[in-house]
Amino acid sequence: MAALLVSDDLVDSSTFTRSIKNAWLAFAFLNSSLEEIREEQRNKDEICLRLPIRNGRVRQTALSFKSQNLTSIDDGTHSFFNLEDMFRWYTSVSSSPVLKHEQKTSLTASSFPYLRQEIARSAFRALSFSRNHDEIIACGYIARSFSSLDNNRNFSPVMLWDVAITNYLYEAATYPAGWTMFLDLLLSRTNSFGEIASNLTDQNNEPNLCSRLRHDIKISPPISDQWLTMLLQFDELLTRWLSSSITIPSEIANS
Repeated sequence: MAALLVSDDLVDSSTFTRSIKNAWLAFAFLNSSLEEIREEQRNKDEICLRLPIRNGRVRQTALSFKSQNLTSIDDGTHSFFNLEDMFRWYTSVSSSPVLKHEQKTSLTASSFPYLRQEIARSAFRALSFSRNHDEIIACGYIARSFSSLDNNRNFSPVMLWDVAITNYLYEAATYPAGWTMFLDLLLSRTNSFGEIASNLTDQNNEPNLCSRLRHDIKISPPISDQWLTMLLQFDELLTRWLSSSITIPSEIANS
């Protein structure tokens, strides 16, 4: 392994600084994950880790963050005809995590310029994967709305989990209808904080565009299980973001 790092090749300064930044982020995420694993240590046999949804069944005992996020969910099975029905059900039985300290709210608010910028970029990525009229209209509208909010300034991430959230949106952008679902969940979670939410959302946004798009996406039970699991995964990232105070050093973020 050490031999891989020994080389006489020269790299330019931008490549070097980018490598250092990525190495710092990788270490920070790994360290944070190890801390979470340690917190899950217990003497009882009860399983408290999040498991994938199977056959439309959500098991509360399998959700480590159930007390913060899932308020009225039951252990029954659920089936849905389209993506919008599934998303509406999920948001009706889940809620935003409660922050422990008011200062974390201000830290989260400081992330909004970067999030707006990256939402716009992921929207253009979703637009590039759009295949029909409704996807093009919805993703194009979102891309235009968010790309015009900060006068083309370039912002750096503030919180560690800012990077995780935006990376998740980038990955989801390959399926535009699903991408709008994750974006709406992000906006829904930030709207619960009142005034600071207006710093992220575009007041002229037309929500019916995304809702109509998702309503036309028919889903089978196995596909529904996959989407519900992905929503839970994204909610876990949002939980960490809204409750974490880990910031990225400015010399790393701006490199």
